Amino acid sequence: MTGANAFLAREEILSRSSAFFDELFPKSAACFDVSALSGAEWTRAVDDGLAQVRWNMAIWSDDLLRLCASFRQDTNLFVGYKFSSKLYLLREGIAMATRKTKPKDPIKVEAKAEWIGFLDFRLTDDHLAALDAWKPKPQEIWDEVDAMLSTGYRFTLSYNKVNKLASVTVIDDDATRKTGGYALSSGDVDGALALKMAVYKHVHALDRTWEVLLNQPTRRGQRG
Repeated sequence: MTGANAFLAREEILSRSSAFFDELFPKSAACFDVSALSGAEWTRAVDDGLAQVRWNMAIWSDDLLRLCASFRQDTNLFVGYKFSSKLYLLREGIAMATRKTKPKDPIKVEAKAEWIGFLDFRLTDDHLAALDAWKPKPQEIWDEVDAMLSTGYRFTLSYNKVNKLASVTVIDDDATRKTGGYALSSGDVDGALALKMAVYKHVHALDRTWEVLLNQPTRRGQRG
């Protein structure tokens, strides 16, 4: 890709991403940054021969989050063909861009844990304020989802039409961890925001380990 073509491609991503959710999902759009790479990131991608890969990844990231935001079914979005096939393509792009191995099957771990139940972790008011202030790019969300899938976690996303609440459940399938067989649930007004909350819980609030939640009492609440 020539320098001129790379610049035009980057501008197309910026233009497309600036309109991300704006017409259909204004509430969700306000909670995420645009997908466009910085000038330095784009130049590095061009130099590495990954400009087309990065372009595709930005498009897929936006589309996947849009599918999450618009999902209104009580089934699991993550196992739907359209969604799962596009997620796999994005994960292949992540592997190529980061020189990792090809994506692993999210449920094939060395020892799959038996289901135990849900761990209770409600975000505090401070957590919720930090969550609302956090505006990641869609790619940042999917980078973390990819990392979690690759380490034995599994996702479900569904929508309750009665309560008008989207739920994302993350299940730890790795029996070698103390939290294997447990799950964490996150709920918000749409699937994109529920997924953002799930990633925030795992990465920022819990520092990628759930062990602190074992044997804690259950608290009631709605959002969080």
